[in-house]
Amino acid sequence: AVGGLMATIVLGYQVGSQSALRQQTALAQQQLQLQAQALDQRIERYRALPQLLALDPDLRAAVAAPVDAPTRERLNRRLEEANRTAQASTLTLIGADGTAIAASNWRTLGSNVGERYAFRPYVQQALREGSGRFYGIGMTTGVPGYFLSEALRDEDGRAVGVIVIKLELTQYEERWPHAGNVV
Repeated sequence: AVGGLMATIVLGYQVGSQSALRQQTALAQQQLQLQAQALDQRIERYRALPQLLALDPDLRAAVAAPVDAPTRERLNRRLEEANRTAQASTLTLIGADGTAIAASNWRTLGSNVGERYAFRPYVQQALREGSGRFYGIGMTTGVPGYFLSEALRDEDGRAVGVIVIKLELTQYEERWPHAGNVV
């Protein structure tokens, strides 16, 4: 009788713990889907900005020919203003050789202007496929972010440069440990 009782208790414990584990898994999946959806919505909210900027004739002209100092300053101010409105981390205009021509962070110590980004996956992907996406640590700033890029094309449809927007996602990442769930 004692053996049967012990077997029943062990079996009941196993069934109960399996049920609790399934419930925890389902709850974790729901939380993960909500977090992923919020993150995806933030990223997609910014997807159109590089696409719009890639159509700008002034930016397209800037990557097609060498840029003088007054033009560079005008482009920097323009990207700075666009970024102030968009509230992203940075906007950067990159030539076909991978060198940043202008950037919204041109006034900062860690400015992107003049830096070479040809090796970055989002630049290579945009030049090759028309657009790119990449999550990584910023080469100039050392700050992680999600990069969205779009090719700028000449009249013949050739990629002659790239416009890049960087989104810092630290505000989402900082919330995760305080949410009480494992993300």
